[in-house]
Amino acid sequence: MPDSAEGAAAPARAIGTAVVPAALGPDRMPARRAFVPEQSRPFDPFLMLVQFGPCELHETEWGFGPHPHKGFETITYMLEGGIEHRDSRGGHAVLGPGDVQWMTAGAGIVHAEEPPAALRERGGVVHGFQIWLNLPAALKETAPGFGVLRAGDIPRAQPAPGVAVRAIGGRCGEAESPLRLHSPLFLWHATLAPSARWTFAKPAGWSALSYAFSEPARGRLTAFDRAGEAVALANDGAAPLDLLVMGGRPFDEPIASYGPFVMNTRAEIAAAIRDYQSGGMGDLPA
Repeated sequence: MPDSAEGAAAPARAIGTAVVPAALGPDRMPARRAFVPEQSRPFDPFLMLVQFGPCELHETEWGFGPHPHKGFETITYMLEGGIEHRDSRGGHAVLGPGDVQWMTAGAGIVHAEEPPAALRERGGVVHGFQIWLNLPAALKETAPGFGVLRAGDIPRAQPAPGVAVRAIGGRCGEAESPLRLHSPLFLWHATLAPSARWTFAKPAGWSALSYAFSEPARGRLTAFDRAGEAVALANDGAAPLDLLVMGGRPFDEPIASYGPFVMNTRAEIAAAIRDYQSGGMGDLPA
């Protein structure tokens, strides 16, 4: 697993940097879609990364009523505001600022993510991330599951001067997340003070990326090559820099996606649609 880089580890080259623009969806929530399943091969095993907000809830129609998923895992990380999760397997939780939820869709599940009643009543800013993490072909039919990691339980590390890390997934130094997913990975919220430098090791062959979500660098996505064994990050700005830093061991398997389903073949997508339509993924009242 990644750790502070020592010795002559080969550096991972930045193979692409882009600023992801914000766009208003039909719910009037500004969102930056860093990548979606059809664009995800450089980020394998991650399928999707979306930053939603920040935006006042009353200015949007944000929320996701009952809908299905199959073939992957979801991770929701709330920075501000909150969200309420319900699913057809009985999972339920209300998340607040700094909380994380993960859901293994696996063989199929129906869930809803909507603003909790208290937030709808009093209003407030909504801001967070939705991440999709692929499942390998051998685990596409694994049993669905759900869990929550509260903000106060996220392990923290200071791997370099001026660098603070929340280890949402995986391990950073001695800080190891209790979040248990089906893919070897790291997923960190790193804050770099002005002029801070940080180099961490990653296994050769793993993907790695960073995504900035604080001004003035908000929306800057950088992908690193798999061959390198050390990723170097720096903050050359005058303000603290917040980054999602993530990567993992790629599956290098075919991806077939259709809306909320991600499988390996189009035939499997068709089967997933039939399964959902026949009630095989359960039901969740609106």
